[in-house]
Amino acid sequence: MHKFQPVHKRRVFIFVLLLFFFAVGWTLPLPQKMKGICRVETVRVWFISRGGSGQIITGWERNLMDSGGEDILMHFERPDFVNVNFSPNLFDGALVNKDDTIATVSSQRGLSNYKVIEAELEKARAEHAAFEAGARVEDLEVARQEVQCAEAALETQKYELERAKHLYQSDLIPLANLQLVEGEYRVLEAELEFALANLQALQAGARPEDIEVARVEIERLKRELESAKISLGSKEAIISPLHGKIRLCVGGDYLARIESTDTLAVVMNIPESIVPLVTAGRIVDIKLFADDSKPRTAQIWRTAFFSTDTTGTFAIAIAFLENGDGKVQSGMTGRASFSLGKKTLFEALKSRLTSERQTL
Repeated sequence: MHKFQPVHKRRVFIFVLLLFFFAVGWTLPLPQKMKGICRVETVRVWFISRGGSGQIITGWERNLMDSGGEDILMHFERPDFVNVNFSPNLFDGALVNKDDTIATVSSQRGLSNYKVIEAELEKARAEHAAFEAGARVEDLEVARQEVQCAEAALETQKYELERAKHLYQSDLIPLANLQLVEGEYRVLEAELEFALANLQALQAGARPEDIEVARVEIERLKRELESAKISLGSKEAIISPLHGKIRLCVGGDYLARIESTDTLAVVMNIPESIVPLVTAGRIVDIKLFADDSKPRTAQIWRTAFFSTDTTGTFAIAIAFLENGDGKVQSGMTGRASFSLGKKTLFEALKSRLTSERQTL
């Protein structure tokens, strides 16, 4: 009977041992991790912009947290162009807190109306004084000079108004500039009327009933001016709905944006095949290239699919990162990794082949 030589026994033993380890390795669950490059993005962006018909629009431009942001239209009774007056301590890049008053909205035309009523009141007072005092030669000469100056100023402003209308129709200046020029024209028009009325009153003299009419007109204009003053002082506050960094915009319809800084989004491209394994709540380990502090952790919120003409469909994982120290900024990049649970070698190889087949 043939007997195995010692060398053959060793070979058989090694073969059996390798077969055992291969079988165990093929079926033993091993920890799986997803690693890759990540980027930091802003979770929420809130904006202030200028709309049509005198409206100031505020709302969410970007809101990954689904906090129910909605547009708020702030406007006045008239289709009036409005001023947005930012708080004096604000500057580009400043941090604002939730519920801070960052600006007030006031009527631009209301200021012009106030100035017109103020000029009319001065005109009525001058008329009343002239009626009571009578006219002197030097008063008449001064009144004539005031009329001439007012006519010249109004003529110059008329040219500016026509020029502003042409520029606005050509989309070269905003509506705000046109309304400012219109307001100045109305003020100068009222000043000319005042100068003419003053000259006529000095030339004609006055009867007792004229003096009484002038006094009643003064009282009426006083009440109207007081009402305009109250309306002018009425300002609507714009409140920040979040804590973040404000960006003041120059040019265009946007006036300002506030970007959230306390919570940021970490975005990572992932294979489509592992999307079912990437569940909400998983912990992501992050090391940002521009952050010299210790590695950070984030929590996966959800996955999403996107498609482009060049790269086709791809998947991303979005995780929320708490930024208590304020060192992390939107735009930073780094490396991220998170656990996918355990897989056997067979399952991992099958998943890899499936992923490659989908890519092809």
